[in-house]
Amino acid sequence: MNVIKIILIILSDFSLLKINNYFYKLKKYSFLMNAVKLVFLFLILSLFFSLNTFATGSLSGCGTANSAGLWTLTEDINDGSTTTCVVISSDDVILDCQGHLINTTNDGVGSIGISINLRDNITIQNCEISNWGNAIFEGGIRVDTSTNLVFKNILFEKNRDGIYLNTASDSIFTNITFSSSDSTGILGFGASNNNFSNVKFLSNLGNGISFISSNSNKFTDLEMISSGAHGISLSGSDSNSFDFFNLSGNSNFGANIVSDSDFNIFTNGHISSNTNENVFIDDLASTGNIFNYVYLENASGNDGICDSATCRHFPYGVSPLQRQLHHRVIGIIHQMPESLFAQTLRQHRQNQR
Repeated sequence: MNVIKIILIILSDFSLLKINNYFYKLKKYSFLMNAVKLVFLFLILSLFFSLNTFATGSLSGCGTANSAGLWTLTEDINDGSTTTCVVISSDDVILDCQGHLINTTNDGVGSIGISINLRDNITIQNCEISNWGNAIFEGGIRVDTSTNLVFKNILFEKNRDGIYLNTASDSIFTNITFSSSDSTGILGFGASNNNFSNVKFLSNLGNGISFISSNSNKFTDLEMISSGAHGISLSGSDSNSFDFFNLSGNSNFGANIVSDSDFNIFTNGHISSNTNENVFIDDLASTGNIFNYVYLENASGNDGICDSATCRHFPYGVSPLQRQLHHRVIGIIHQMPESLFAQTLRQHRQNQR
């Protein structure tokens, strides 16, 4: 829209007569005149493409966003007959649900709430998505081979999987809640270079996060409570980072790191009250993972970090993990009063500045 403002200003300052006169005066400076003409051509083309990009559409039921621009959901969708409800079939789409619901009333039919396939520059925001998915790789949103996506202010509830990310990259997820999924909150295959912030996983029946062959994803402000399996499961996934997180009350491991998952970083976190070990590492294949200022407590199996060879436990500080498990553990804090842990964490943050 800034381009439109610029053109309006130009047109208000120069009538066509003035412009022609201006070009006439520049005739003896042909190079400069041609440059000015090119600038005007560029501004006119920019205006055309800007108007096209910001074309708008609306949905009042399941349908297709088939052109670039802003699409709005005008009312709740409660659909009992559609397999895939909303299809994004164009690049450069913003879908704003405006707080409305995308729901299937027949989960035996409804497979996918929103489908994004082979797309670039898509934003999905202000949505509630529920009850989608009845088989593997189905759920609230399915993304296939797409990049530069933004998801914000979304509640996923009672879907099979909240989001299935199949080769999704360079995307942003913020203010997202996954609640009561029948399987996994986020299931990722080949998901890379994505940023997640302020994400909550509450009482999902499977893993909170399952990443397979997914690298260099960054999580900040992550809360994982009462998953039916692992809080976080990394399989063949490298260089992911988790900063300021809480993994508590999950029915298996708080974090499960297996199958050649290397160089993942866990910083400034709280892992507690998980049914088995707080952290399990398949050390036969995974190396170089880092735990930095992580508070471990009250796991039913053991409060510490366990490897698969003999399930050795090293709950305190810099331990034989460095030597025997080939991982780096700094400032692991075990069975410390939480108030003292908070004080230690504050000091650590100050030292990082």
